[in-house]
Amino acid sequence: GKEYDHQIVFGMQSPTVRQMLWPDYMDRATSLISAHAQISSRAAIDIGSTVHHGAVILPNATIGKAVQIHPGVLVHHESVVGDFTTLSPGAMILGRVNIGQGAFIGAGAIIRENINIADNAIIGAGAVVVKDVSQNQTVAGVPAKPM
Repeated sequence: GKEYDHQIVFGMQSPTVRQMLWPDYMDRATSLISAHAQISSRAAIDIGSTVHHGAVILPNATIGKAVQIHPGVLVHHESVVGDFTTLSPGAMILGRVNIGQGAFIGAGAIIRENINIADNAIIGAGAVVVKDVSQNQTVAGVPAKPM
């Protein structure tokens, strides 16, 4: 095959697709961060992630590999967002939240403080999560409940 020397941004919406393609392209991955995002100098963002305009990432937040952070997302202090996760527009991740790999957080969802969201969980649009969410579990509603 032809060799390319350019870098790749993992802009796909699907956490599963990003995770599937990562091994083949990780050596060429780069991050894309909007000049209109507000990111604390004490936040950490790993390679291959995209941070859109209007996103706010506060001190001591950690963003994993190939994460999609859409417009208007707020990631509070000391929160961890796992590799290949998608944070849809307007999602609010409050303080000390841990989100596993490959999770999908719907538009306008709110994850309250000190909550754990396990790998591959799906949080519905507009949900308010007040309890931990298990691996592969889908929750929605106010307060969020399993579907």
